[in-house]
Amino acid sequence: MSGREAKGREGAMKAILRIYRHERGRKVLEREEKLNTFVHNFGKLLEAILRRAATTDETHTTDLVSSTGETKTVVVKSPNGTDLFTYTSGQYSRTYIHLGTSSQTPTRDDYGPVSSYARVDGDTLYADGAVKISGSHTPSADTTIREVCLEKEFYVSADAANRIFCLLRAVISDFTMYANTTYTIEITISLS
Repeated sequence: MSGREAKGREGAMKAILRIYRHERGRKVLEREEKLNTFVHNFGKLLEAILRRAATTDETHTTDLVSSTGETKTVVVKSPNGTDLFTYTSGQYSRTYIHLGTSSQTPTRDDYGPVSSYARVDGDTLYADGAVKISGSHTPSADTTIREVCLEKEFYVSADAANRIFCLLRAVISDFTMYANTTYTIEITISLS
């Protein structure tokens, strides 16, 4: 690969939001929009996972800012196992799409939506170079969505409790979700 080709591929990772409305047993695409702000937590978590251990006894940790604004140390790898991945199923480690109503410009320091509306439990799937997170929501009242966050829940050993961490926050064009209508919200992170 030439330098020019390599340069053209920089920043190739992208996130796309799709919102589908359920209608008579079908999903109808209502919105497709690029999401643009992976926050510092995303980079810190990725770096901690990829960091090489100097010895087998070394513990890898990273400090992430939780959805409540508190800095929490997450153990990625410990000498007796991998704490981060010990609790990655069921109630211990969920993925959420968090919807909000604020149009405040996102920054890399964000740790959640500015104005929370609903936290949607997401299912995660990897296929064909993309990670897809999706979940469904049926609002009880009409609501205009303006912000979207991708969040991950981890068990923090020091707290003996689960904590939620924002990985991506974006402001989108106004999207009205209508009462008693089911929507599927999907974030796709493309790796190529």
